[in-house]
Amino acid sequence: MAINARVPKKIMEARVRKKIRVQRKLKKTQKQAEQVMSQEGVTEYNKLRQVSKMYDKIKGDLKDKKKYIVSSKSKTSKGKDSRNVKHVDSRMKKDKRSSKIKKSRQVHRKHKRRGKF
Repeated sequence: MAINARVPKKIMEARVRKKIRVQRKLKKTQKQAEQVMSQEGVTEYNKLRQVSKMYDKIKGDLKDKKKYIVSSKSKTSKGKDSRNVKHVDSRMKKDKRSSKIKKSRQVHRKHKRRGKF
């Protein structure tokens, strides 16, 4: 067995806190689902749809969000790529931002060559 095989105490505590948080959210959702299922005047199909929507929403909230680290080619030492980390170039972010802006303020002109957009 290696010296550093045991998980540090801080990490174990964080995992336990995360697990408790997840259980709390699931219990809350379960109570809401029971209320939905006990409603009268609503078809079974609609009840099931509402419950599945609730669980899908909670599943999305519990998922770890992906972090984007902006870096140039030479400075990639800020960390390695993993499931939740992605290194992107600053130009990619600028291009994406500009395309959103262009979509929002699209001008419909008869002579397309005269205008900038």
